[in-house]
Amino acid sequence: MPQVLFLVIIWNYTMQNDVQQVQQPPQPPPQQPVELPPIDPLPEQQEPPKKRPFFRRKSFVISAAISLLILVLILSLIGWFVLQLQPVNAQGQQRRIVIKSGSAPSEIATLLQESGIIKSAFAFETFAKLKGDENKLKAGTYVLSPAQSANDVLAHLVEGRVDPLRVTIVPGLTLAELKSSLQKYGFSADAIDKAFAQQYAHPLLASKPADASLEGYIFPETYDIEGDATVADLLTQSFDEFQKRLQQGQIAQKLQARNMNLHQAVTLASVIQKEVSSPEDQKQISQIFQKRLATDMPLGADATFVYAAKQLGVEPSVNLQSPYNTRINKGLPPGPIANFNFSAIDAVAAPAPGEFLYFVSGDDGKTYFATTLEEHEKNTKTYCIKLCELF
Repeated sequence: MPQVLFLVIIWNYTMQNDVQQVQQPPQPPPQQPVELPPIDPLPEQQEPPKKRPFFRRKSFVISAAISLLILVLILSLIGWFVLQLQPVNAQGQQRRIVIKSGSAPSEIATLLQESGIIKSAFAFETFAKLKGDENKLKAGTYVLSPAQSANDVLAHLVEGRVDPLRVTIVPGLTLAELKSSLQKYGFSADAIDKAFAQQYAHPLLASKPADASLEGYIFPETYDIEGDATVADLLTQSFDEFQKRLQQGQIAQKLQARNMNLHQAVTLASVIQKEVSSPEDQKQISQIFQKRLATDMPLGADATFVYAAKQLGVEPSVNLQSPYNTRINKGLPPGPIANFNFSAIDAVAAPAPGEFLYFVSGDDGKTYFATTLEEHEKNTKTYCIKLCELF
């Protein structure tokens, strides 16, 4: 009985183990542990940036503005400096500049600026210093032009180059206008006046009255003279040129055949030049004027009372009381009224044929001739409307 009971207990124990094994799910085989990446610690919470105080931001803006302004000023100054070294005028006329011995660089720069050769004395002097030429400028008489750059002018003075001066005298200028034009070449007003007041022993002036001026005797031409030449040298050269042209054209012989001396011819030629510039018209007008002189008629040249008005400093008028006014006075005026082209005196020596007594310059630039007063008045009414309203 105990054995049976033992077997029952053993069987019961075995059955309970079997049931437990059946009821429990199968266990998976043991796995290797998975290594996970280390987890970074959470970043510490950062505090928001603090704003700069207002006065610090304002100071930065002001500093930046000042720096920008300084940069702009520097660039502007450089631009201005470069500009001041450029030529004054690309079409500038040559001028005679006299630099006296012992002149300081600042004095030379000022003279160049006042003469219109450079734009700025300050820029020129500074440029000379930068190049190391400040104390290398040589005294002398120079021919310089506003068309030269400051660098060219500086090189000219450092090398001491003296070039010929080219002077152009244009036709139709009065003595006063001619004097003014010579000042543009660098001659002083005092030197010009002295030269024109001087007495010249030249064959060209043999028939000129002693008390008459040089009006009309300065021959229009382009002359090359030395840089240190005087105004008197220039005038003498013009006399030589005029005399040469007269000889080439045999003007003296032709005038003698017309019973006219050179001073009379110069006077009439100056009137013709102021009336018309065309050589063909000049010859025809010479015919008219000489016919009027021969028939005791006034020349009636408007240019003569215009000249008289300028001399007197008054408004031109047909009835202006002056010995130069050939509207109211017969014969030639007391002397020339301007210089003239050679064609004008050639027209005096050899006028065109014809019987004209009148002429009028039309608004279209043409000259209209007439033999009768009636025809002349018709030409005037038809062709000279604006011009004839001037006087």
